[in-house]
Amino acid sequence: MPQPERPRRTRPAAWTPEVAGVLSADDIVATGHAIAADQQADGAIGWPDGHVDAWNHVECAMALSVCGLRDAARRAYEWLRANQRPDGSWRKRMPAGQTDLTTESNHAAYCAVGVWHELLVSRDEGFAVRMWPVVRSAIDFALGLQTPRGEIVWRRLADGGLDSEALLAGNASMYSSLRCAVALADYLGEPQPDWELAADQVAHAVARHPEAFADKSR
Repeated sequence: MPQPERPRRTRPAAWTPEVAGVLSADDIVATGHAIAADQQADGAIGWPDGHVDAWNHVECAMALSVCGLRDAARRAYEWLRANQRPDGSWRKRMPAGQTDLTTESNHAAYCAVGVWHELLVSRDEGFAVRMWPVVRSAIDFALGLQTPRGEIVWRRLADGGLDSEALLAGNASMYSSLRCAVALADYLGEPQPDWELAADQVAHAVARHPEAFADKSR
């Protein structure tokens, strides 16, 4: 399989983050290049075992952007746009011989965090406009799994049914995703008050209804 052209080594920009005494700007940029080196030809960024899921893919895209690897980051977002399913979700891309036909709510919603982050970093309104339908569809998918109490169920099963569990970490992530989606919608002049209400319902479930979430005490 042809590989994308590897980005040239970049020097830390003035705004490259660092944690004094822990991670230098050079360390951060080196990490970005390590991620870029593993990016697949179509823009996908996978786990060490080869599978690709949208949540971790977006995390990597944001890291690339922070490190100034803009072309690699944009290829990652284009992969999201090109591989979104009609219902707004993404299935995991699995290594040969493996299958996973479920679709996870927090994986879908997280694209909103990445798109909002890329807009803040790049100030590229054209990018935001291009990705807006992707975000809108992904958020609608996630909210289709929200219960009347407010929590969002973990995943849709291969047969189209809903999983019986909601995950605390997943809902915390989706609260952040919803707030980013609302900010993006407002920026683009497409306000989504229903998303704001849904975010408040998620927050209420997280704060007031621990019984709503799967027991992960193990």
